Amino acid sequence: MVGVAGKSKGCNTCRQRRIKCGLERPHCAQCLKSNFRCAGYQRERIFVVNDSTSMKCRQVPSAKRTVSSGDRNPKKPARTARDKRPSAGRMIRGPPPKIIIQASPSPHASYRLQLLSEFLKSYIPVEQLGPLEDRPWFLLVPTLPSITRALEVTTMAVCTAKLGRLNKNQAMISDSLQFYTQGLSEVQKALWDPALMYSDETLAASMALAMYELTECPAASKVGYISHHKGCVRLVQLRGPEAHTSGLAHQVFLTFRIQAILDALEPHHSTYLSDEAWMDRPWRERPKRPMDVLFDHLAQVPAIFNQVQALRSLQPHEVLAATLQIITKCWEMDDGLRLFYDNLESSSLGPLYWPEFSKLESIFPVAFHFSDLNTANMLMLYWTTLTMLWSGLSKLYGLLSSLVQIEMDSGGIYDSGPSYHVSRLRPLDHRVRYISMARNACQSVEYCVQDQMLGFGPSTVVAPLTILTETLRDDRNFADEMLWIKETLKTIDTQGIKILSHL
Repeated sequence: MVGVAGKSKGCNTCRQRRIKCGLERPHCAQCLKSNFRCAGYQRERIFVVNDSTSMKCRQVPSAKRTVSSGDRNPKKPARTARDKRPSAGRMIRGPPPKIIIQASPSPHASYRLQLLSEFLKSYIPVEQLGPLEDRPWFLLVPTLPSITRALEVTTMAVCTAKLGRLNKNQAMISDSLQFYTQGLSEVQKALWDPALMYSDETLAASMALAMYELTECPAASKVGYISHHKGCVRLVQLRGPEAHTSGLAHQVFLTFRIQAILDALEPHHSTYLSDEAWMDRPWRERPKRPMDVLFDHLAQVPAIFNQVQALRSLQPHEVLAATLQIITKCWEMDDGLRLFYDNLESSSLGPLYWPEFSKLESIFPVAFHFSDLNTANMLMLYWTTLTMLWSGLSKLYGLLSSLVQIEMDSGGIYDSGPSYHVSRLRPLDHRVRYISMARNACQSVEYCVQDQMLGFGPSTVVAPLTILTETLRDDRNFADEMLWIKETLKTIDTQGIKILSHL
């Protein structure tokens, strides 16, 4: 998608007025002198699907932009884009038609829908996802009656990047970066506009920018993603929990909440998402999904991590009591997770998963298969959470034994009363074998990376594998699996999640 040789390189306003442009940037002198709004130099592009598997991308060489209602009217009235727009799915033959592009994004709807359609078919395996309520918010964008400029440009950035990678089309990848840059500007404008700053579309556009950073990582750094994520965190908080109860806002919030809670695990920072209002009000109009219930438990993990880290700053006589409090919270979380799994299993019409011989060259001879991709994603996160919880409990029990022994040897420096006996605690039993939960998660990867799972499947394994790496990196019993996880993440990195190389 490049410029057409021999065509005017002037701004869109001067091209429409059919006068010579001075080519000054960002605004040409002719427009400023005549008190016209300079429409810039960006040429519009259209995307036309020519069959069910491929898409042709063609720049309209003679595309014109009409002056908006706030500008002076040109001498010749502009025709409407509807009169010249091709029908969806028809391949354009011969010279491309002359299409007048309005300043509003609405005339681009057919082309945007075609682009989104190709992206969704190439990235999201709708048939393999599972229940209807477990759908990515991106699937709602084509159904919106209207769309803001910020959301239009940011979604086009994500779509063109993914389609460019799939088709090895460097032109589309370059265009995606231009859309991304334009999206940054449009989102900033929306955040400055009182009428748009808290709109659902602005939140979705901010999420799309974060998604682009995850997949493309244009600056070869995680800084861009962190910046967008922090912006989303603040925007969601300012909108309040009641603003995320239905429609696009609710679906975007569900995706945001998952990512925000996962991102809070590494720095161990508790978020407002663990507050009672944020755990309840966004679901007033619809019940929680099983995935939401699972993340209710995960939202409590950063606070537990913080309490563990705070042990270092406590006085010796305070450590024993604080450790017991942490252990109590861990057991409450374990009970909640067991109830979650029982409810998930009882609501399923068949088995949640079953073993099959692996079809890949792997250290695991057996791989787990599932009824759908969402179930696989949930169980991977469930087993990963149990790995964190049970390994933590094992270490806390070891710490408690050491504290009690020190207390006994020193004559009771931790407690003025009778010594605490570890035998009074609930036994860990099978939980000491937390490595088995980690291996369950690893054995689920093969199902998620099948070809029919498209690009969405591999992306679901990133969070569980990353958490396992952080949890068990010093465990010698998991050394072989750790090497396997690193190689798997490298493969996923080359398939479209570029930020993994820079974490």
